[in-house]
Amino acid sequence: MKTGTDRFHKILVVDDELDIVEEILDLLNDEGFLCLGVNDPEQALVMVAEDPAISIIICDIRMPGMSGLELSRILLQEGDQDRDLHIIFVTGHAGMAEVIEALKLGADDFLTKPLNSEQLLHSVRRSQEAAVLRDKDRELKLCLAFEAKSSAIEAEGLSLELAKRNRELVEKNHELLNVNELKDEFLAMISHEVNTPLNGIIGFAQLLQGSFEGEGDSNNVELTGHIITSANRLHKHVTSVLNIADAQSGRLRIVKQPLIINDLFQGLMSKYAHEAKARGGTIYVEMDDVSLGCSADPEILGVALGCIVENSLKFSNEGVKVKLRAEKTESGVRLLVTDDGLGMDEKAIGSALHPLRQGGGHSARRFEGMGLGLPLARQYLRLHGGEISIESALGQGVRVAIDLPDQQA
Repeated sequence: MKTGTDRFHKILVVDDELDIVEEILDLLNDEGFLCLGVNDPEQALVMVAEDPAISIIICDIRMPGMSGLELSRILLQEGDQDRDLHIIFVTGHAGMAEVIEALKLGADDFLTKPLNSEQLLHSVRRSQEAAVLRDKDRELKLCLAFEAKSSAIEAEGLSLELAKRNRELVEKNHELLNVNELKDEFLAMISHEVNTPLNGIIGFAQLLQGSFEGEGDSNNVELTGHIITSANRLHKHVTSVLNIADAQSGRLRIVKQPLIINDLFQGLMSKYAHEAKARGGTIYVEMDDVSLGCSADPEILGVALGCIVENSLKFSNEGVKVKLRAEKTESGVRLLVTDDGLGMDEKAIGSALHPLRQGGGHSARRFEGMGLGLPLARQYLRLHGGEISIESALGQGVRVAIDLPDQQA
């Protein structure tokens, strides 16, 4: 049984004895091979040149005019080097020297007359299989070459696209740098153009309030009190925005020093005791080791903890209890701010550390503020190499944990 490509391979029989040619053709035709026969080697050269389907040549060695060896030498060495030809020699008079030369030329096989039909068919089938395999190998190489070329074209296209994207990224980076410079200029302008007038407003309002108090004008005392309160709140928000920007930009530098955590907690407790009392609550310190210390910038760490305490007091019901605690860990120290207030759901916890979110829920918006406290605290703590985490559930209060690394200079 022959493959789909067998039909493209023709067999040319070349022998000066016509009866031998006819005998071989009859045998091969009965087996379904495509065969041609000729008794003239010169004519055989023309046929091979004109018919590219001829791939197997059964050739007698000794023929008048041109020997089979000479015919094969012309075909294999002087002909189309890209053409795949298979030579099977047949002879009844060849000596050992001719056999050796035939094999040197690259003959597939060497058969002696009288021909054995089984041997001839076996030799032809083997040559045809080699021709088919060579075709498949050539097709595979062509496919691989085509795919390689396609891949090269695709890679070139991707390279051009990548170069284009890189140029776009460079342009975007320049734009972002410009935007960042504009942001820095804007924040500097905010610091000067907003904070400076606010300080003036607060100062003049306090003078007016003092004057009204001296005159016993309680109505204007109350009005100027509202002005001072609102201006202080706005001043606080502007300061928080500027502080976050400084921390994110890397402009803010911390100066670490050894400090006793209990002293820091006592200062916070004194600072926020009045606010806690105003809500009917308390703020207290719980320490197993009052000498426990850490290495930190006391002012920056104090601001971070103050933001967390303010949140505990702000987002709580009446009578809230806020506890400050510190404990030693394997990697450093952990500071804990715990309250028994309203608590937070998972969505609120996820957004609480992002600026301007204020817990992420509409219900939280009944409280004043811009949602900058916890984000600022996280920025300040990261400057210390620390991190903040929140545990909470609705109605079960909030537990904020601050992990700081071991003491380091």
